[in-house]
Amino acid sequence: MRQSARLAPTDHTSRYQHRVHGRRQLRRGARDGHLSAGLTAALRAEIDRLNAIPDADDRAAEVTELYAGIDPFLDEITAIRSAALVELHEDHGYTYDRLAQLTGLTRSRVGRICQLGRDDD
Repeated sequence: MRQSARLAPTDHTSRYQHRVHGRRQLRRGARDGHLSAGLTAALRAEIDRLNAIPDADDRAAEVTELYAGIDPFLDEITAIRSAALVELHEDHGYTYDRLAQLTGLTRSRVGRICQLGRDDD
């Protein structure tokens, strides 16, 4: 069974984290996603580690480092999606509307991703 990408708050959640976490769900295009059990467990362990850092300065710095460390992986994941969408559009004749329905993205977002995917070639 696939797990939801939304991770439950930890016991150490402060009133500030709750406010920020709640706001994050309002970003445009936000929706539930799915992560493997292994990735979910690794992220939960990292979140627990970050929440256990007592000093707010150190905690903020560690989160900044985490984001910096995740970026290269997100770039690779983005490239995989872009290549797949370009392949489906150009080689298999999928329309942007069909790709939007398949991915849950907007038609305009699919178009931008495909354009970026073609530009990377």
